[in-house]
Amino acid sequence: MYQLPYDLLIWIPLLPLFGAIINGMFGRGMDRRMVQVIACGSVLGSFLIAIQVFRDLLMIVPMKRRFAHDVFTWVGVADLSINFKLMIDPLSIVMVLVITGVGFLIHLYSTEYMDHDKGGWKYFCYLNLFIFFMLILVMGASFPVMFVGWEG
Repeated sequence: MYQLPYDLLIWIPLLPLFGAIINGMFGRGMDRRMVQVIACGSVLGSFLIAIQVFRDLLMIVPMKRRFAHDVFTWVGVADLSINFKLMIDPLSIVMVLVITGVGFLIHLYSTEYMDHDKGGWKYFCYLNLFIFFMLILVMGASFPVMFVGWEG
């Protein structure tokens, strides 16, 4: 498996997570348009990074088209070691592009749909969190990591 020379994979799910955290913690006091910009911008940023990873995947020999990134050791007890590892292969990059691309369009549509709602910051927080967990589900390199995405 090819290791990325840069830590780009982690930013794909982290951007929507940061958007959810910012909107969840500070969204009530922020302007409605700022909440929408943060929510939409975080998913758009993930989509643009996914496009770059897709381009990098195309530059590799077809039999070695798999990127992996060890984020941290999640569980380390005696002989058991479970790493929080993200992986991208041709199938998962297509799913990541669908999640972030369609997710961005849903966010964009929701800016007008939720424009009248006073609790729109909660909606965008949950929507960004949903995108984050879907990306973890698709990019997880082991069953425990995928389970976190599934349960999210």
